[in-house]
Amino acid sequence: MEQKSQQTDQQATNAALAALAATGNSFALGQLWEINKGFLHQMFWKWYDKNKSVADRHGITLEDFDQEAFFAVQNAAQNYDPKKGSFTTLLNYCVQTQINRVLCGEHSRRITTDDGRQVQV
Repeated sequence: MEQKSQQTDQQATNAALAALAATGNSFALGQLWEINKGFLHQMFWKWYDKNKSVADRHGITLEDFDQEAFFAVQNAAQNYDPKKGSFTTLLNYCVQTQINRVLCGEHSRRITTDDGRQVQV
C-alpha cells in the first residue's frame, strides 16, 4: 500500500513540475530531471543491454544518454497532458524517440540484428 502511495506522490510531483517546466521554469525542469534520473538510467541500461552493438558502433555512453535524456525530459514536460497518462509513460516514449534521433538523425529504417531482433536504425 505504501509503494502505491509513493507512486501516486511521484506522479503528482512529476505532473506539477512538468506544468511549471512547460512555462519555461528552468528550476522545475532541473528538478524533474533529478527526480527521474534513476528511472532514466534504468531505461538506458535496459536499452543498452539489448542494443550494445548498436550503441558501441555509434559511441553512445551513459554520459551521452544523460544529455539526450535531459532533452527528452524537456520535450516530455512541454507535451505532457495528465489526461493522457502518467508523465513517465510519455518520458519513456520521448527517450526512445531521442535515442532514435541520435542514432539515425532524421533518417531511419528497421533492420534485423544478428540475433534476429528488429531494431530501428
